[in-house]
Amino acid sequence: MFCDFSLLSNESDVEQKFVLPLITEMEPYGLGYSSSDYFTKPNIRQFAINKGLKKKSYFPDYVIVSNGIPIIVVEVKKPNEDLTQAYREARLYANELNSIHPPNINPCLRVVSTNGNCIWAGPADCDTPQIIVNCENYSTCSDDYLKLIDFLSKANTQNETNNLKSKLRANSKYNRPTLLLGGKTVQGEELPENSFGASLVLEYNFLFNPVTEDEKEEVVKNTYITSGSRTKHVSDIEKLIQRDNSILIQNITTKINDTKQPNKVFSSLRSEITRNRKGQLILLIGNVGVGKSTFCDYLKNVCLPDDLVKTSTWVKADLNNAPMNKSKIYDWVSDKIIDELKTINKHISIDSFEEQKKIFYNEVKEFEQGPAKILAGTDKYNEEYYEHLKKQKSDKDLYLNRLINYLCTGRNKRLIVTLDNCDKRSRDDQLLMFQVAKWLQDNIKCIIFLPMRDTTFDHHRREPPLDTVIKDFSFRIDPPNLREVLQRRVEYACNKIESSNSNRRTFEMEGIEVAYDKSEQIKFLRSIMKSLFDNIYFKRLISGLAGRDIRKGLEIFVDFCKSGHVAESEIVKIISSSKPYILKNDIIARVIFKGKNRYYNDAQSRVKNLFFSETSDTIPNPFTRLAILKWLDNKSTVRGSCNIKGYHQVKELLEDLIKYGFGENDVKSRIEELARASCLTTESQLTSELNYEQDLITILPAGKITLDLLRDCYYLACCSEDVWYKDYDVAQRISKRINDQIGSGINSFETVLFNAQDMLNYLKSYKNSYLVTPLIDKELSLVSLEDSVQKIDQHIKKSESIKTHTLEKFKVSSTQTGTIKDITEHEIFIALDTQTIGCIPSCYLNEVPLNNLRKSQKVEVEIVEYSDRYKKLTLKFSSRFLNTLVQ
Repeated sequence: MFCDFSLLSNESDVEQKFVLPLITEMEPYGLGYSSSDYFTKPNIRQFAINKGLKKKSYFPDYVIVSNGIPIIVVEVKKPNEDLTQAYREARLYANELNSIHPPNINPCLRVVSTNGNCIWAGPADCDTPQIIVNCENYSTCSDDYLKLIDFLSKANTQNETNNLKSKLRANSKYNRPTLLLGGKTVQGEELPENSFGASLVLEYNFLFNPVTEDEKEEVVKNTYITSGSRTKHVSDIEKLIQRDNSILIQNITTKINDTKQPNKVFSSLRSEITRNRKGQLILLIGNVGVGKSTFCDYLKNVCLPDDLVKTSTWVKADLNNAPMNKSKIYDWVSDKIIDELKTINKHISIDSFEEQKKIFYNEVKEFEQGPAKILAGTDKYNEEYYEHLKKQKSDKDLYLNRLINYLCTGRNKRLIVTLDNCDKRSRDDQLLMFQVAKWLQDNIKCIIFLPMRDTTFDHHRREPPLDTVIKDFSFRIDPPNLREVLQRRVEYACNKIESSNSNRRTFEMEGIEVAYDKSEQIKFLRSIMKSLFDNIYFKRLISGLAGRDIRKGLEIFVDFCKSGHVAESEIVKIISSSKPYILKNDIIARVIFKGKNRYYNDAQSRVKNLFFSETSDTIPNPFTRLAILKWLDNKSTVRGSCNIKGYHQVKELLEDLIKYGFGENDVKSRIEELARASCLTTESQLTSELNYEQDLITILPAGKITLDLLRDCYYLACCSEDVWYKDYDVAQRISKRINDQIGSGINSFETVLFNAQDMLNYLKSYKNSYLVTPLIDKELSLVSLEDSVQKIDQHIKKSESIKTHTLEKFKVSSTQTGTIKDITEHEIFIALDTQTIGCIPSCYLNEVPLNNLRKSQKVEVEIVEYSDRYKKLTLKFSSRFLNTLVQ
């Protein structure tokens, strides 16, 4: 059926020309398995089979898997070789595979041996094959062959492995800590936005998310930051953000090194306008959010030389809601251009009869001087005139060309069309829009700016339609520095606040309106900026989450400003501080990891839970996301089959993970989730319904930074709240801690450490019982948690050591001598020795003359208590010291 069996001369021929097609052809001709469902000798675990002198190390030619579980062993021999020994060895190997599973769990129930001329198949626990098919019966007309297909097919084995996983799960019930808190209202509780930050960003949201053309113009005129040039000394995250495929784009595109003075773009525009050609397509290439749209706005409104301003008319077609199919998109784009031309020429009544006659001047003249002239002055003439004009206008291509000629060409202006947000669409949509742009170029006298994602261009530049691209009209844009963009917009907002007429404002704190000065808004914005970007760790985290998407970075900043995790007490400290107030690390972490929610929720957080799983899965696997990202990270500097660094076929990832016992459907679901979260991207830029045989995949900065969080105790503690636990006691302990029923409170460092520790210990135990079916004899380093465990253990030991040392040396109610380290409006920090710093909070400072205190001053204090939440001593000045201070 699959080959000429007379041409099979050796075992390799039988494997490649007969067995492989048999495994991969769809039913009823073959078994219907994909390339990720079977493994060959280089990837198969070896076992010792037989006993005594016959004992040997052995592995078969093929092992077929389903849902990550080995189910069929295939041994191949050369043509005409006896199959008795081959069948016996396949059975012994199957038994060894079954022995590494829990008792009474035997997944590998089928074995096959073949020499090409004959196939033997049967249960692994049976000495003799139950199905024997000779080559003359390799046909769908043969009952024996159909019986073989039915016995071994993917459809049937999948059902069996699903049942097997159900058996492994038994009656186990999985629990999630947040589900033990109460009803859905409690589980998904959102914190109210802090009204101070919310009102502030609402007022100045146009700076961070400009929508109207006027807002965009103000932003580019006052806050534009040029794309940064690459530097040698950058962090690994910055390198990943800056990564391009430069070896493939040499001599194909022109890089804009300075977007403030893009002279090469000016030259291209000037040459096209001067020569007055029919049309020209200009590509702007870069990742989503790097600033291609902003660059176009900057070109149009700020830096375009006067000669080009006088000779051009700009219109924009926003493709966000465009119908991406060939039957509708051309008309849609034409309609958008017509509407835009009407809008920018609203002083002209374009739809009036007089203007329509001017627009269709040649057609009207032809009508008036043609046969209809004999009807002039009659009702019939007017009717014919009306129908004639109506017909011209209904021809969309004609109408668009005549409108451009009337409003632009006839006034010595060149129409420039920006097909905005094309880069946000999928690869296929972008390639379609390239064809639409070429159509505009060929049929309408205009210049077209088309933004395209760099991955689309780099992967398909040698294929139609991109093989027609001209270097002089293809420009690559890199993202500007996120911090610089935010800094410029924040400072512009501060200038706007400073120059505003309104001086006194109010925000709500605990139901009471509190007045504040406009200068305090400036303090707030600058404090948030300083809190996020003066801290190297958080700067790196936010840069990684935003990646090359500056727009996303702006959204993160806006959400931070209005977060409910920034409590009113913190706002009071910010606006009453004489210098920029830095938020504590635990507050920043909660804002970034938990977003709007009181408890961590993977679905609603910008930071994905690496240990996410679905309880609806037969056996929830909390390691799939982690394994996917680690696999991609390990290969991020390796060139894949496409010769582009970091891009690899999805099927390669599937094959490797299935070897370790991951289920195919589980891996596919997690890939799509991570793609939607921008932790990885596929070459097609789709986030669902991927082509798993051909699509390419790579890790993004957000995925890289999420892996780095495995050593962050705050992140691990957040994840612990949203993991499914088979052990009810673990889930309950974590739930009680975040519900303040045990421990020092949800936001205490103690709770953070113990929740992270509980989750990691559980996951280590669960991994040993879950990932028990690897086909390769290696440690699964992709899901190693040792670094995380070690880091948390170190934190806990250090914390306990500090507490023990502090309580032994500084007894509660004792009087001690210390040195003032820092004085703020709200607290004073006292060094009691080289290791121990205590805090005098504001409640003990009401009647203290702070003006009489200074840094490095020796003071006498009383120990009030040890705070488990903050791992610090609470102090107050001794009455004896206060008396001397007052005197």
